[in-house]
Amino acid sequence: MSKKVSKIQQLANTKTTYYTVPAGKKTSWLMTWVCNTSNSGANVSIYYYDATNAVEVPIFNAFTINSKTYLDIGGQYNEFVQMYEGDEIRAFCTNSSTAIFSLTEESDIIKGG
Repeated sequence: MSKKVSKIQQLANTKTTYYTVPAGKKTSWLMTWVCNTSNSGANVSIYYYDATNAVEVPIFNAFTINSKTYLDIGGQYNEFVQMYEGDEIRAFCTNSSTAIFSLTEESDIIKGG
């Protein structure tokens, strides 16, 4: 059974982990919105951490978002990042910004097999 999850966070100006795939689960990272709520431009960086290989992959690195505008990533049919137990979404932003991470969690345990 799957469970839809939205994580709504104020982004910090230091790299912070905003989501970790729980034990025994896998997660489809479907979409991310980042809204710059400040009165000046902001640079946002978003990373995917692959726990199995201990590798951090930049999705956006210092991507500029103008004041009072937003960035949307993904959301189209069959656009997702498959994440596994311990994988993380990390991010930071240079100015006041809010992010929404849209995810679907499901069991990664095969029952009866």
